[in-house]
Amino acid sequence: MPSCRIRPAATGSRSRVSRSSVLRRVLSALGLLLVLAAGCGGDDELGSGDLVWEKKPRVFKNPSLPDDRILTGTVRNDSLEAVTLVARELGVRTDAGDEMESAAIFAPTFIRGVFPQNRGDEIPESEQLRIGLRARLEPGKTAPLTVSWRQQGERAMLVDYGAGALPVPGG
Repeated sequence: MPSCRIRPAATGSRSRVSRSSVLRRVLSALGLLLVLAAGCGGDDELGSGDLVWEKKPRVFKNPSLPDDRILTGTVRNDSLEAVTLVARELGVRTDAGDEMESAAIFAPTFIRGVFPQNRGDEIPESEQLRIGLRARLEPGKTAPLTVSWRQQGERAMLVDYGAGALPVPGG
């Protein structure tokens, strides 16, 4: 353990570790352990698995369209590998696992594309990444995600991305 000198080295006296230095190190280690322990359990509100919400996403409801919902948030790749997601493959599911009518995009706002949307898979991957039809997330990186769905009597519980699911707040 490196010591914190309380006597100058020029005097030739041995250095000794101050009590406050030891106390600071012990408290720092305890703080680190608490942070690590808190991060190990997963947060049901933010999800667990490869993708998690960066913070609790927001769900909007239009009073004139009572069955329609729009969720917006930021997802983070908590895995150790890069993840590629395709917006058309995301789905919103009920508690029973039924899929709801939904649409998703990896963008926080409207982005104008340079290719017609009816070209489907013919749109180059670089353009799909730019306009939010696809997202590639390296470990620890984030992407905005906007999802809309029609509830029609059932409540949305999950945004299914194939390899896992993200919780919908307020279900």
